[in-house]
Amino acid sequence: MLHLAMRRAAERAEQVGGRRPEGKVPNRPGARWFADPDRISGILTAAGWSGIEVVELVEPVTYGHSGADDVTERLAVACVGNVGLQVRRVLEPVGQWEDALADARAELTPMLNSAGLLTVPARVLLVTAQNS
Repeated sequence: MLHLAMRRAAERAEQVGGRRPEGKVPNRPGARWFADPDRISGILTAAGWSGIEVVELVEPVTYGHSGADDVTERLAVACVGNVGLQVRRVLEPVGQWEDALADARAELTPMLNSAGLLTVPARVLLVTAQNS
């Protein structure tokens, strides 16, 4: 979800700075380290597990609480992450940071539910295995 918030800002930073900010380094631990079913299966197999099953579940996730500006709250979180900090370093000196935040807000605002909470699709991998 934070990727959604920073996608347009990262594109803008790429235009200004000549390269796209990277959210993660491939094959290094991070927020999405276990997002690859093959990686999970490989790690468990190497550790001696068997009968490995990885099932993808996609469900909506709601952020925030009633009475809060949930888009602003999620943007604040995105802005202090790796990509957000890189984007800000590129865009703020050339006066485009506020425009990038406005773009991100415009992308997230339609995801507010009827209670005013931010609801986005989330992908989760449910992993089961037997210790051999």
